[in-house]
Amino acid sequence: LNGIIGMTELIQDTELDEKQNNIFNTIVNESKALVGIINNVLDFSKIEAGKFELENLTFEMRHLLESVSNIINMSAQQKGLELITFLSPDIPSFVSGDPGRLRQILVNLLGNSLKFTQAGEIFLKVEKIKDFEDKVKIKFSVTDTGIGIPKNKQKTIFSSFTQADGSTTRKYGGTGLGTTISKKIVEMMNGE
Repeated sequence: LNGIIGMTELIQDTELDEKQNNIFNTIVNESKALVGIINNVLDFSKIEAGKFELENLTFEMRHLLESVSNIINMSAQQKGLELITFLSPDIPSFVSGDPGRLRQILVNLLGNSLKFTQAGEIFLKVEKIKDFEDKVKIKFSVTDTGIGIPKNKQKTIFSSFTQADGSTTRKYGGTGLGTTISKKIVEMMNGE
């Protein structure tokens, strides 16, 4: 799939008419969606088999949030949405953990907000909850002006292959694995 994406992007750098360009954009977008599904299934399989491991690296939180914002912001702008990111100033500049998996969780949650929000904004808020001597507890909140999740369905969206409403699967797509994987990774990080 990465080969298909790469070759298609090379073709897009050539002279194409609008119809051809739209076709190649569709190929790239659908291929990237399939890569996402495959990665989710592989991550889910590793977690279920107990083979999923976290890294423990020192990283800059602001840099990670900028990276996540850059990933989501272009799509948000294309939909006419505003992406707002707030990092509380009392969070240490450098923290230890798995930046790749934290990025994965945030991109998943923000991607869901993007998928289910047609107008308004998406807001990522990062704040310190508790300060221990050698650790901090950080809360990441993602809110949006989208369709919302009924209270009685909020826990079910973290179950494998489950979405809040079957009709949303038909309309918006997805496997229902992203939130499950995110929940399991957060739990592996001693979070909730």
